[in-house]
Amino acid sequence: MDSRALERLGHHVVSRRVALGFRTRIDLASSLQFTVRTLADIEHGVRKASPGTYAMLENKWPGHPAASTPSSPVGNPTR
Repeated sequence: MDSRALERLGHHVVSRRVALGFRTRIDLASSLQFTVRTLADIEHGVRKASPGTYAMLENKWPGHPAASTPSSPVGNPTR
């Protein structure tokens, strides 16, 4: 995944976090048992996470389709 795709994914994660009522990264990270640093890196698009980490994010989002390939984590966001 290139840096542009990671950045788009990060924006998508932030949008979904806010839409689900998690105002801060701390709230969402705690509910997922992530470190705040891991979630911040994903939201800023500076780190590609493991498939298991993306799966945990997807499972937190009701009604959100799961990604079918590692190249399209968290439901293949497009912008």
